[in-house]
Amino acid sequence: MKLVMLSILVLVSIGAFSAPSTSFQFDSWVGHSLEKLYTDGILESAYWHTRPKSRFEVAKRLDNALFKPSSRLNKALYSKLLDEFSLERAILAKQHGGRFKVRGSIQLRKDKNAHRVAPALLLAARYFHANGLIFHQEFEVANSTNKYPKQGKTAGQRVNPWYGGYIGDFRRVFIVFPIASRFRIKVGRDAIFWGAGTRSAIGISDNSPNFDLISLQGQIGPVMGTAFTAKLDPMWATRPRRYLANRYLAGHRLDWQVSRTIQVAISELVLYSGEQRSLEWYYTNPILPYYASQYNSENNNRSDSNDNVMFLFDFSF
Repeated sequence: MKLVMLSILVLVSIGAFSAPSTSFQFDSWVGHSLEKLYTDGILESAYWHTRPKSRFEVAKRLDNALFKPSSRLNKALYSKLLDEFSLERAILAKQHGGRFKVRGSIQLRKDKNAHRVAPALLLAARYFHANGLIFHQEFEVANSTNKYPKQGKTAGQRVNPWYGGYIGDFRRVFIVFPIASRFRIKVGRDAIFWGAGTRSAIGISDNSPNFDLISLQGQIGPVMGTAFTAKLDPMWATRPRRYLANRYLAGHRLDWQVSRTIQVAISELVLYSGEQRSLEWYYTNPILPYYASQYNSENNNRSDSNDNVMFLFDFSF
């Protein structure tokens, strides 16, 4: 048993040396590099404020650069990005076949609530195919005090601490099914970030946890549509009495790439909850306005209903 554990640690350590982050979306340096090349007009900026982006989407943009970078910095960034996404670019070039990949990372993280650092283990496995089929699993073992602070009124959380305050959790687990060439369905647990912002996302925050969801995304011409419905943790409510409220979140969004430099988007989100509340099917309709649905719904007159609708308009130049 000790020999097996030692072998796993050696393999993970090798993976950590070559790939410091396990996330198959991309590391922070990738995002900043892409934004720099977008701003300088080298890469076409497409719906950058609806995230996360898949590695295939980024690989396509890299192979379709508007022109070759001329400055020394942009040349270095572009070359590094080509190397990072070489596997995806090779599969797209062949237009057939798929690959299975496993990555691991051991990290030291600073505890925000204490003057100490704690080790964390990240493991991820992914299968992706040239037609757009993706299977992804990402597992994390980390100190819970750093990631899960006081839960407030939330009645439950997905994980419970193990020995020494450590927790083990599947952070991201999802399957993406392609439909024709322009649409895809995602089922599982993944992040959603909506909205513009210099350091974060204004709309659905990039500081939010990953959602257990079903989402649909498609593109027709310069317009891309995204819709999702998700189940949130239950929460204790105190009025008119103490009860446990089920909570759900749904949203749909339209992104319009007006030109190479201008993007416009409009979103509608709804958070609804209640003691006996379950999934409302009209909120899963990707093109039905939420506000009209909740206003005309019989649940709107119930004391335990709580349908909060929010509209979001954002643009970038």
